[in-house]
Amino acid sequence: MRILSIFLFSLILISCEDALRSPGKPLMQFDFNNEIVNKGMGKLDIEGDAMVSYYYGEKDTCLDLMASAKYRKPIIINYQDDFSFEDYDGYTVSVWIQKARNDNESYSVLSQQTYLDGKWLGWELRAENCGSWSWVYRDSIQTWKYQPTSLRQPVNDGNWHQLTYSYNKNSQEARLYYDGENVAVYSLFGNTFSIKSVPLRVGVSPASASENIDIFNGRIDNLAVWSRTLESEEVHTVYRLKEKKKFKRPVSGDVFKVLTWNIWQGAIHEGKRVGAERILDVLQSSEADLIMLQEMAGEGPYLADGLGFYLYQRNKDLGVLSRYPLEEANNVFRVHNSGCIKVDLGADQKVFACPISLTEEPRLDSYIKSGNADVDTIIYRENEFRGREITFILGELRHLMFTNKNTPMILGGGFNSGSHLDWTERNQDLHMGLVVEYPVTKQVEKAGFTDTYRSSHPDEVVDKGYTWSTKFKSAFPNRTDFIYSFGEDIHIEESYVLDDHQVSFPSSHAAVVTVFNLEKK
Repeated sequence: MRILSIFLFSLILISCEDALRSPGKPLMQFDFNNEIVNKGMGKLDIEGDAMVSYYYGEKDTCLDLMASAKYRKPIIINYQDDFSFEDYDGYTVSVWIQKARNDNESYSVLSQQTYLDGKWLGWELRAENCGSWSWVYRDSIQTWKYQPTSLRQPVNDGNWHQLTYSYNKNSQEARLYYDGENVAVYSLFGNTFSIKSVPLRVGVSPASASENIDIFNGRIDNLAVWSRTLESEEVHTVYRLKEKKKFKRPVSGDVFKVLTWNIWQGAIHEGKRVGAERILDVLQSSEADLIMLQEMAGEGPYLADGLGFYLYQRNKDLGVLSRYPLEEANNVFRVHNSGCIKVDLGADQKVFACPISLTEEPRLDSYIKSGNADVDTIIYRENEFRGREITFILGELRHLMFTNKNTPMILGGGFNSGSHLDWTERNQDLHMGLVVEYPVTKQVEKAGFTDTYRSSHPDEVVDKGYTWSTKFKSAFPNRTDFIYSFGEDIHIEESYVLDDHQVSFPSSHAAVVTVFNLEKK
């Protein structure tokens, strides 16, 4: 009797927990139980709701577009009363799909797209020929795409999977969920697309030349749209209410490892897939918990899935891979230079991860190697480009630093600049007799950040820490990639350079690794 009481009490606790995190009634809700009727709050016009095939599952029915279905056609949903998502701060779309097992074709599952000036603009959720899925967002200028791997996120395995996409207009970011888990955060900073009065299409893209050919080969259920950005916990709840699965969130100990690395155009120079595989080898062997990458060349989804990590994509070249869940992101300066996202390490520990990629200009290697370089000229040229960029970045980070004093901040990236802690009088014999107070690193230090490598290795003559270049032996050796930390409760255990692979190191830059301790001292 006691065991039964404990079991019932546990069920009540779970039910109460889900109720507290329930996202409430959506604007649009279709359960496809032998009818296509909106059970949400919005007023809709529906095309294609007659002559529909349904599949009878264990509990109820779903929309059946499989090869065995008699009627295979798309559903088009129009909003009434001049409704527009532009009147809201965000929206969330969630759908369950079951793609035909081992079908290797690509299909549009859900989309809101409009044709303008010769281009299809809008968003789309797709089931891809690789066996996984994708999210695509296009405005008149840019295209953003997230396409994970089928190893971690399959949809053609014959099982049901929940795909969810949310957009936050204020932060201009998209969050992508697979089976209730927030697997990726994409910055859409500067996007110009408006989805006012654009119909929602189910089963085929409006760009299709033949709906009969391109219709999704699978089943669709529990389609819902909210006129706000759901929190991650709310998306978890929607998933759990159907699957009854609870997530196991990773929790960090006091010690965690951070890596930053410029992976040189996704290591394409090593081979189309070989380069990315070698990058993954290095990342896996490093056992890093938080990874900040530059020059990703769109390889973020592949690397994140290979590690089983969460992905923050600031743009196709700059991002963060994290063992731990991602919270709010911040638009810091320009998308190709910097970003910032809060990472939840568990046990009430959080950190800000800020990937950095400063411009390669000016390229001063040849000038310095000439033997005729002037220190004032070097500093002037550095300030023209990289110095100006870091000024803006630090200026925008300062508010976060001092309004979140209990949350440490980590900067990691390719600064393309030497360090004033290396180019010293003691070390001038290695630097063509030059002593340079590099303005980028001086500014970062002045803002209160600690150079983790140089803090761990204070003798710049003995421990050079070169990260440039592992490939170009004619390049002037330099330490241009850094991890910086800020905060009272983040302590540096060790830091080192990583430039080894069992076959061929795949980048022109070495990686930097720092081990931190968050234990309060």
